[in-house]
Amino acid sequence: MPQPPTPGGCRQGDNALWRFGDAGDPRQVRVRGALQSDGGDIVTGWALEGRGVIMRSEWHVRPHVERGDLVRVLPHVTTPAADIYALVEDDGHVPRRVTELIEHLAARLPGRPARPA
Repeated sequence: MPQPPTPGGCRQGDNALWRFGDAGDPRQVRVRGALQSDGGDIVTGWALEGRGVIMRSEWHVRPHVERGDLVRVLPHVTTPAADIYALVEDDGHVPRRVTELIEHLAARLPGRPARPA
């Protein structure tokens, strides 16, 4: 469950540490602000209300950027990949509905999904 906003600054958790660059050139910046939450929809809502700058995954904010509701602040700066994995039972049987869901998501998320060997 998302945490409620923390007034008067941010806690020292992982959400306060923004990561930039890639594996070859990682950089970290600890951010501070009047509001913080680990709920992605909450912080996206704050950004849409004009309350500040957020760091969110591209697939989460893309519709807002395409509509012009949000603007990329540092489009030339890279951020680490946020991989998504589908875990299934190792018994060799994956229900068809699960396979179709995985294929549906893979077709609609940016990037090319890696398939296990």
